[in-house]
Amino acid sequence: MAFMLICSICVPQVGIGMSSFPNNELESDAKLYRQRSVKGIDRRSDAFIVIDSDLQASALASKSLFERNNPIKSKLALEAFHQFKLGAGGVIGSPVYQSLYQAAKAILGDNFNEFIGHKGVDIKTFTRVYDQYHSLAEDGRLIIWEPLDRTYIPKEVSERFIYLWKGDKMNIIESSLVSHEISQITFNEAYNSLSLLKDGNFLQINPKTDQYVEIENLDIDLPIIKIFASNEGWDIITKTGFFHLIARDPEKITWTHWPLGIKIVEAIKSQAGYFFLDGKQIYQFDDQTGEIDIIDLSLKMSPVKIAVDKQVKKLAVGYASGEVGVHDLSNNEVLSNFIGHNSRISALEFGLKNRLYTAGLDRVVNVWNVTNENELPLQLIDHQTFITSLFVHEESQRLVVGEIDGTLKYYELRPEKLVDLLCEAGVSPLTEVEWIQYVGDQLPYEPFECQSTSDN
Repeated sequence: MAFMLICSICVPQVGIGMSSFPNNELESDAKLYRQRSVKGIDRRSDAFIVIDSDLQASALASKSLFERNNPIKSKLALEAFHQFKLGAGGVIGSPVYQSLYQAAKAILGDNFNEFIGHKGVDIKTFTRVYDQYHSLAEDGRLIIWEPLDRTYIPKEVSERFIYLWKGDKMNIIESSLVSHEISQITFNEAYNSLSLLKDGNFLQINPKTDQYVEIENLDIDLPIIKIFASNEGWDIITKTGFFHLIARDPEKITWTHWPLGIKIVEAIKSQAGYFFLDGKQIYQFDDQTGEIDIIDLSLKMSPVKIAVDKQVKKLAVGYASGEVGVHDLSNNEVLSNFIGHNSRISALEFGLKNRLYTAGLDRVVNVWNVTNENELPLQLIDHQTFITSLFVHEESQRLVVGEIDGTLKYYELRPEKLVDLLCEAGVSPLTEVEWIQYVGDQLPYEPFECQSTSDN
């Protein structure tokens, strides 16, 4: 079972460099860190650090993180990255990543990785098409985020325009659509968009003709949990039922309804159909036959979030306690249990390369390796309010985190991109004096020097 060591006193914060510790103390400290990493302390701190396997890289990273007025914080962060690569290698741990991230904030500004546009409202829909991002907030504002240098510029969609999926691109086309308050929006392969309005009705828009059909919500029980696109229409999941909607034209609107007999709190779609959570059990639903089956999993109390990987081999369950369990769907056995949050899980998302992204109301995002529950997660902690959504774009290795106040923030999952940002900003190598002070005189002076470390 993986635990995190969250402790601001575990890393030596006095003493200047690695040369200030005798070898026997270094070995003792390293052993203690490894023991604590396994046993773990589940506690939030404003000044925390997760100890990784490379003590020297961690020490440099901690100096960069905790010495707030240190003028060479960015140099230390780059050297910590370099020493980690020379030492343990592998996946960068939280101390090194956080030192790079905080250095980038110090140089580029606190908002260097934010989408600044939505304020004070939760994000309902967020997606990416090519190099653009698109967001719909709870207040009905639609924004397209266009890249400009290192930032994204918001382009708000006015009330006289509508968001449409056309081929492989998201376009804005002028529409005769009257002003509506939109609370959800979904797209399907037939190049239509379906919007759920705040009054409970629907709009289906045809981008070829710029015509829309307003569909009254006569029989659907509210609240609506989620809307998904299907091959020939729309799947609408309410608290107690599943509805399939086909609206090819205003004169031919077809509803298919399957009462589910359960009260749904969470719904996700996979290649193997739908998975529902009712707060106690998990169900698999066949939208072709209407059959619903209980998945016999050993669940803990108060499951609140679920996620399935793309191969439909693993299912993750997040709990109100902050724990996350990963199950093997071939035999329903528990593969891993992760303890890394001290409050309710608010978002779950599988990624490629056995990654699992978890977020909690503790304002922390953890990136786990689902094949090794003893490996400490990468932590992302720069959040001021509750996290409500995660969006992973694996191709660009970027994670976007949505908060309840409308803040959207992206993280580069490849630390090499943060290194490139610091190098582009002109961060120079450690001088010989700084090397002796922070690294020590036992190693030859071979500081990190900037060069391109990642692909565009």
